[in-house]
Amino acid sequence: TNFYRAIIHRLHIGHLGVSGIGQSFEESFWEAVPQVPRDPHKARIGDANNLAYRSLCTRFQPIDMYRSGKNKNAKQIGYIVHAHCWLLVGRYIGIEIITENLKIFVKAVEQFWTQNIHLWMTAPYNKDIELVERSEDDGDVESSDDDYIPVRAWRNPAIVPEIQTIIEQATRVVHQSQPTTTMSWIPLDIAIQVVEITRLASATDTQNMLAAFGWRLPDSYWQSCCDMELIFEYGDLRKSNTAVDWQFLVLETEKLSEDDDWCKRSGLRTRRRIFQFLPQIRSIFLDMLEQDRKDPGSLSGSGARFSLRKPFI
Repeated sequence: TNFYRAIIHRLHIGHLGVSGIGQSFEESFWEAVPQVPRDPHKARIGDANNLAYRSLCTRFQPIDMYRSGKNKNAKQIGYIVHAHCWLLVGRYIGIEIITENLKIFVKAVEQFWTQNIHLWMTAPYNKDIELVERSEDDGDVESSDDDYIPVRAWRNPAIVPEIQTIIEQATRVVHQSQPTTTMSWIPLDIAIQVVEITRLASATDTQNMLAAFGWRLPDSYWQSCCDMELIFEYGDLRKSNTAVDWQFLVLETEKLSEDDDWCKRSGLRTRRRIFQFLPQIRSIFLDMLEQDRKDPGSLSGSGARFSLRKPFI
């Protein structure tokens, strides 16, 4: 099952608006005739044919990027967006600025996919999810052997349960005094070098070594190890001034990254892919906004050259 929104374009009046959330049970993501609530604050859960939804929902035609002629006879077309991906788009770019400039936003995303059509049906994924910064990168990628078979790696990219669990544990762990040993007096810069080398081998070994030596490195060091743009939950945590065991948090996160099976099925992998696209989309969008500010109406042409049978974002 999939949850999605749509940017609905009512062609006869040139109006664009964001829909509520619809649910699809189709393996190919979309329904034959998608239906979504008109109200962006509502959701349709269950069978689209339920009569109770008819008055609340609107239908639209999602058409293929490769077969743009299907647009011609449609009254409404829709740019489908995964509901969870829409949350990430809003976080990275800003929901308010997008909804106030939907036509320009659609043009920006169209331009991105036009320039990156090779990413549409298949897209490379980093084998190592790189949850935290490391000194090595294997550079391996995984992709489909068939250029026309989509890579199915979608998991909820907005909420990653394992990350939430680590946060809960790291915010309730009581710092215990470390035993004093002869290793406790090693200068901090030397201790950090030892820790960084050990981290490359194993997060578990690093935890055991820190406990045995009685080392507790500064929070600032551990925070610098986190990719807080990808795992924005950690960035929010740092800003909240909540008491956090950052040493525990980072090493537990690294344990996840060492689990190949988890990395392959995690929503964080999907989030990384989305965040690889969003900087360029945001840059195009902001450039177009600036162009429109300097020359109002210069981007007012039709923004509906195509709609997408795969999710727009």
